[in-house]
Amino acid sequence: MGHIGKRIGKSQNTATDTGNGEGGGILDIFSNGYFQREGNIYNHTGRRSGLEASGGTVTNYTAADSTNYRVHTFTSSGTFQVTKPGTLDNTVEYLVVAGGGGGSGTAYVASGGGGGGYRSSVSGESSGGGASAETVLSVSSTPGSYTVTIGGGGALSTNGSPSVFATITSTGGGGGRSSNGTGNPGGSGGGGSVFDGSGVNPGGTGATGQGYPGGAGASNDNNYRVAGGGGGAGSAGTDGASPNAGTPGGDGVQSSITNTSTYFAGGGGGKNNGNSVGSLGQGGGPTANGGGGGSVNNTGGSGIVIIRYEYNP
Repeated sequence: MGHIGKRIGKSQNTATDTGNGEGGGILDIFSNGYFQREGNIYNHTGRRSGLEASGGTVTNYTAADSTNYRVHTFTSSGTFQVTKPGTLDNTVEYLVVAGGGGGSGTAYVASGGGGGGYRSSVSGESSGGGASAETVLSVSSTPGSYTVTIGGGGALSTNGSPSVFATITSTGGGGGRSSNGTGNPGGSGGGGSVFDGSGVNPGGTGATGQGYPGGAGASNDNNYRVAGGGGGAGSAGTDGASPNAGTPGGDGVQSSITNTSTYFAGGGGGKNNGNSVGSLGQGGGPTANGGGGGSVNNTGGSGIVIIRYEYNP
């Protein structure tokens, strides 16, 4: 309801034709401007503004449902800076992937490194280890900054480093075992290995809601020694079972947060004593997508943080 002089009535966009003179009508320029300032014409839901922010590499896209998204991709540490809160929504979706674990470097049997911990709040997708997507993150209703830390990949047999966005931390992938023993625990676990003798050594465990365990290493004599593959965010590393083949790493998780479907945080492949190396899991390896576990003598892949929110162009 607005007031113009001694007249009281509804603006044109909110009125209905009641037949008693209370409905809306054609306004002159002064009256039209008055109601604009009152927020009754132009400041409606469809024209609300999204938040404005800086940091990382910024891209925009329009999804199939016509939602407009702005994406900030961080491949190195930095700051997500909210410069102007919006009236559309002040929540963001995120994908936080830690650095992958390094594969082991044993001359005969090398196990794969685990993929970096994978945490996601993207609607319709999942986090690592089979977990559902997490809750979106609310940012401040006033300008503010949020720290982004990108975890590096682990060197030989060592764990990757954590990645962080605001209060969200993903655990570095577990390193592959370099001799007799269990793979390192991590975001996803590193593969186990049996260097000599006989027996089975399990892969390292994955962090809850972030990744799967690594595969077990097995041996029954000097002619049968196979290391386990590193675990991935989407599936476990394969157990060492065949003396004639290397051991595949676990697959990562697929995400379309950037509008391109991509695998992240796969595990590295394990090796047998015949020098056959198993395949990387999808999204695995130091040169693949964020947080891949290293295979054999490779370091793990670096982590990645991706932030997405709705905006009005």
